[in-house]
Amino acid sequence: MDNNISCEMKVETGDAGYVLEDVPHLSDYIPDLPTYPNPLRSNPAYSVVKQYFVDADDTVPQKVVVHKDGPRGIHFRRAGPRQRVYFTPDEVHAAIVTCGGLCPGLNTVIREIVCALYHMYGVTKVLGIDGGYRGFYSKNTITLTPKVVNDIHKRGGTIIGTSRGGHDKPKIVDSIQDRGINQVYIIGGDGTQKGAAVIYQEVRRRGLKAVVAGIPKTIDNDIPFSPNSRLPVYSQSSLSHKTQKSLFNPPLSHSHKTQRCECDESTTFSISRTDENPGRKFQGCPNFKDKYKKCDFFLWLDPPLPNRHYKEIMCNLYRDLERAKDVKMLLKVFVVLMVLLLLFVVVLVMMMKKLLDERI
Repeated sequence: MDNNISCEMKVETGDAGYVLEDVPHLSDYIPDLPTYPNPLRSNPAYSVVKQYFVDADDTVPQKVVVHKDGPRGIHFRRAGPRQRVYFTPDEVHAAIVTCGGLCPGLNTVIREIVCALYHMYGVTKVLGIDGGYRGFYSKNTITLTPKVVNDIHKRGGTIIGTSRGGHDKPKIVDSIQDRGINQVYIIGGDGTQKGAAVIYQEVRRRGLKAVVAGIPKTIDNDIPFSPNSRLPVYSQSSLSHKTQKSLFNPPLSHSHKTQRCECDESTTFSISRTDENPGRKFQGCPNFKDKYKKCDFFLWLDPPLPNRHYKEIMCNLYRDLERAKDVKMLLKVFVVLMVLLLLFVVVLVMMMKKLLDERI
């Protein structure tokens, strides 16, 4: 086996400036690899849709718009189910690991992988590696089933834990080999994916029939082809009142500079409370839409929420905060009234005592 293995992206060129930046594959280092019919072909929910399966030659262009006289540009291998697969359901032993910092939606990704393997492909052996990369050689695992992951998408964080560092390549691949794991799903950001590439490199060097699949999930909003890769997926029930207040009432003056409007007024920062744009920060002139001064300076500082689901969550959170403020105000009023009542009683008692003393 060649010790100088490279995990660089495979590049193929074609006519009219076509460039395919491909990913490594099992068949690159295991010749004559047998294939099997995809279990989805016998599933009535999918087999009736002929276009459901992805052709082996399908690719996705990096740039959608190109000039008619220009090159076709860079393309990537299209993801999706193929007609034939390289593992039978019985031989698959999958493992899922989350590494690095926390990011919204990690539990959702874990849940979808487990449910897809069980319900769509008939895979029943799925492990969760506890605590990031070091969980491979710390022997910390969690057996994952659809029942275990049923409602984890409603919780924050990751049920299998995460950590930074701990990337010991020989120990990790030794664990993969010893446990008989042949599908590894690694969820995380750019550092995590670099670690996944190194693991693949060692798996390939040893000639193991094991797939290393990197799933990008980052809080840094730096995933290509996605306008907002870190959009929060908060659940109302998972946030305390204090957390809600800190999340949805952030200080604005530190992150944006105050500007002066054309009408010579200093602009102000605020947060929208409307049903259409709940929680969006904006900057505007105090005279905005003033019918006399006719100033129309207004600028959104946050991107809009993508759909009604997020808007409803934000609206409900703000309503809860307003109710909490109302309750707090009522408590203050009640305390003030009780103090006044107590003072009135004290004064009344003193006056009655004085009258009794005068009569005596």
